[in-house]
Amino acid sequence: MDLITILIIILASFVAGFIGSILGIGGGIIIVPTLTYLGYPIEMVIPASLLAILFNSMISSVKYSIKNLINYKLGLNLSILTIFGAIIGSMIFIIINKKILYILFGIIIIILAILILKIRKIKINKSLGFLMFIFGGIISNLLGVGGGVLFTPLLNLIFNLDLKKSVATSLLMIGIVTSIGTLIYFYERLLNPYLGLLTATGIIIGSFLGSSIMISIKEKHQRLALTGLLSVISFSMIYRGII
Repeated sequence: MDLITILIIILASFVAGFIGSILGIGGGIIIVPTLTYLGYPIEMVIPASLLAILFNSMISSVKYSIKNLINYKLGLNLSILTIFGAIIGSMIFIIINKKILYILFGIIIIILAILILKIRKIKINKSLGFLMFIFGGIISNLLGVGGGVLFTPLLNLIFNLDLKKSVATSLLMIGIVTSIGTLIYFYERLLNPYLGLLTATGIIIGSFLGSSIMISIKEKHQRLALTGLLSVISFSMIYRGII
């Protein structure tokens, strides 16, 4: 691995940590395509991404906890569902055809983005809501993007948390769900320590800076940024599912 590649990985991880800690998405949506573009196999990329996301969650959660932004009761209860999904996602990682999941995931994300932009709460059956969080856990470990792309909007739209608390609680949940996936991939010897160290280095710095300024950002700006990012994620996922 040359110096340019190392710097690209650290920079991409930094951006992932910075944006992820502000919008509660973990950061895998940036790390995964970057590493695959650099030529790393997806079997190596997903575990490295999850390790980085885990560090992002840990650092951000500590800072948001100090500011009393995390809803621990709700986050921990929902994490039981996401852990169940994470185990499923990790177990079927190698054998499943991901194209259908990419498309389904993309459709769900764009719907949530539209609802967040319009600040419209969802009246949804609790059973279906719980299934959405299980699906978020599956997606987190199966696609390596972090369940926060679902957790943050769902917490805001279904459980009526304001956006800052949704971001903070989402990052707590992300930490729990990615820790399961990281341990499984480490046990299966799929986690490359060197690649994981590089992604973790960048994301640690980025998440520290991002979580420091998140509190001062106006919610309307945060909402617009989240909506824009979710839209980009949605179309990229659908595209990856089609090609």
